Amino acid sequence: MKKLVISMVAVVSAIIMCFALAGCSKDVKGNTYVFDDVKIEGTIPDEAKDYIDQMVEGLKSGYASASIKFNKDGTCVSSFGGEEATGYYKQDGKKVYLGETEDFNTDDAESSFEVNGSKLEMTMEEGGLKITIVLKKK
Repeated sequence: MKKLVISMVAVVSAIIMCFALAGCSKDVKGNTYVFDDVKIEGTIPDEAKDYIDQMVEGLKSGYASASIKFNKDGTCVSSFGGEEATGYYKQDGKKVYLGETEDFNTDDAESSFEVNGSKLEMTMEEGGLKITIVLKKK
């Protein structure tokens, strides 16, 4: 239980950091995306279910007003908690990579997402759980 909780805190922290730079449909260029959902898949021990449920609801509430705009010039602007951050993005097929500088290498991207129709998904796995943050096209 303790290990699962520590793992979940680490994953949530990583997701929040990634979202600070983060965003989709096939071509994200020129589009804005907003938070849609948090999904958790996997077996959650009974003693951790309440904690995980509270964490998911907290994430949904916290991300409710979050957005990201992908400009045509390769820059992106994300808004989270009243703060804005500007970064860069590169798209390769269904993968969208985010970085801090214009010349970032996709292998060293701050985060990456997969385009799924009109949605963008960032998935992380930790402690046997799969956590997905979903953004939808505005």
